[in-house]
Amino acid sequence: MPDFIKVVLEFLINEGYKEAAEALCQDTGIDLPKEEIDHLDARVTIRELIEEGRIEEAIIKVEQLCPNLLADHPAVHFLMLQQSLIEMIRNHKTEEALMFSEAHIAGKDDQLTPQQREDLEKTFALLAFENPLESPFGGLLNHTHRQQLVVWSGAVRDASRRQRRRGQQL
Repeated sequence: MPDFIKVVLEFLINEGYKEAAEALCQDTGIDLPKEEIDHLDARVTIRELIEEGRIEEAIIKVEQLCPNLLADHPAVHFLMLQQSLIEMIRNHKTEEALMFSEAHIAGKDDQLTPQQREDLEKTFALLAFENPLESPFGGLLNHTHRQQLVVWSGAVRDASRRQRRRGQQL
């Protein structure tokens, strides 16, 4: 299969265009990577959950699809936990946000990078403002922040998938 078709097929699969990937494979006479298609619906669901701000559900789905992904990539796990906290703050669930932080983030300072600590401080600072969206850290509440998480989690998931495939070929 020519490299450009591989690239196009991978793009279609990564972006959730199942029917287009199937059509490309049929038109070019190549085999559809069954494992990729089997997980495609789950990956699309994860992306949609993140875009909708349903991060805890997305975490559960990620763990079902790729059980070691978050453990192997603590930076992405941190981003998902941070986004969960942001969503609680967005929805004015202050008490729930504090309980969530205590359960999932507190006591793990030694595991955070300086940048992650700074990001977490900015997230917690949102709680100090009556209207967090208008605070100096209101950008965290923009939907673009969710999109960044979609990109990060997708990139890590895809890298893990490629690494597993290379391991199977050895």
